[in-house]
Amino acid sequence: MPLNQLSAVNQSKKRKLLMRSGYAAIIFLAAGLLIFFNFNKLYAAYIYTFKTEKFERGDKVYASNALIDTKSKETVVAALRMIRPMTEKEIKDIIMMSRDQRMRFLKVARNPNSKPYVTYLMSYFDTKEIYKTKITVIGEYETKSFTRLRPLNQNKIIYGTFYALKPNKKTYRFQFSDAELPEGYTLADSLVYVDPFFATNKITSIK
Repeated sequence: MPLNQLSAVNQSKKRKLLMRSGYAAIIFLAAGLLIFFNFNKLYAAYIYTFKTEKFERGDKVYASNALIDTKSKETVVAALRMIRPMTEKEIKDIIMMSRDQRMRFLKVARNPNSKPYVTYLMSYFDTKEIYKTKITVIGEYETKSFTRLRPLNQNKIIYGTFYALKPNKKTYRFQFSDAELPEGYTLADSLVYVDPFFATNKITSIK
């Protein structure tokens, strides 16, 4: 076989090999993402089913030992909030809004993929205040929630399990600004959503 033909055959084989390698990489990446998201959802469901405590609506919820551990004296503990897309009526009722902004908000409201989720705002329990007042009741139990979650500083949605509480205002802090919310979203309710790791149905005390 002439050298030029042999070279062309080799180049063709290399291109096919590279294409196959590229396809394999895409498949592995897609499989990895699928496994991650399914694992996350399964893990959150596992926590919901097996790693939460028994509460009735209206029960007092106490800060767990993990929250009031001495290592946490100078910190705050996040109390997530649920946000949801605004309705078209809510958007149209806003007076001080430019036409462009209104159209962006309406686009969110009309998007079927726009759904509620819990996220981090300036909403937290002040552990310094808990130590100062020795009040370990962080709220009143409403429900247990397996829900969509947007992690801090990440532009993705995963799943998590939370206790939804009416917060104890003596130790709860909420420094809210509309600027923290994604365009077209608003607070969904007045509850806070707490990781079960930081809450318990058992009475705890400050030592």
